Amino acid sequence: MKKADLYLRFEIDPVAKGRPRFTRAGIAYKPKKTRDFENEIRFIAMNQYGGSLVDGPIKVQINFNFKPGKTVKRKHHTTRPDCSNLAKGVEDALNGVVWKDDSQIIDLRVVKQYALESFIEVFIKSV
Repeated sequence: MKKADLYLRFEIDPVAKGRPRFTRAGIAYKPKKTRDFENEIRFIAMNQYGGSLVDGPIKVQINFNFKPGKTVKRKHHTTRPDCSNLAKGVEDALNGVVWKDDSQIIDLRVVKQYALESFIEVFIKSV
């Protein structure tokens, strides 16, 4: 991805989107951890962006940076959570805040890597 039209940075620990849970009555709901994460992403994005919703097809790159644990010896972040569940939480959180709907994404790149601190970067480019 060359130059991004929009860059967002979230200084929070990445969280994968959890599977829906069901009450005894069969009503589906999001797990609290997922709900809290999406709300925090939404809040930070509204404070950073505040512009009109991006319209039309877009390319998105999301970098998930994890602070390694004390015993991590591997070079790449090959453990859970997986890239697709990480990306889905961010995509859903930015619906109606940055873009109209995540169905506008025609090209998605997701990177998991180790860094000195945990944070998330989102690069958005209109096509």
